[in-house]
Amino acid sequence: IQNFEFLTLITQDVKKLAGNKPFYCAAEYIPEDPIITVAKNGPMDGLWHEKFYTTIKDILIMNDDNNRVSLDQLKLVIDGRLQGYSSIQNLVNYLSNHDHNRFCYDIFTHIKDEQTAINRLKLGKK
Repeated sequence: IQNFEFLTLITQDVKKLAGNKPFYCAAEYIPEDPIITVAKNGPMDGLWHEKFYTTIKDILIMNDDNNRVSLDQLKLVIDGRLQGYSSIQNLVNYLSNHDHNRFCYDIFTHIKDEQTAINRLKLGKK
């Protein structure tokens, strides 16, 4: 929804209903932009970190050593402040959601060696 006024009202109402309980409002905002976060005067506490998902997925399913993601790219997605976010609290890092194939499916589709796929699922490489 590209209507910050509406999102602000919804966020305020939900937090009011939550009362004293902590409640975190995360947006699925595409393209990803820190401007939607409260820290940047936006309506939401944070947003789903799509760049984290795509970068980590690319790192873990690559078969060709010549196509590896650089350490700088990895640092960029791990520390959201390098992408303009005020804090890592403004991001929800994820490896799976309802919009994408399951991570297991992608790993086993792209990596034919079962043991390598299992190792990558454990977020480690041989």
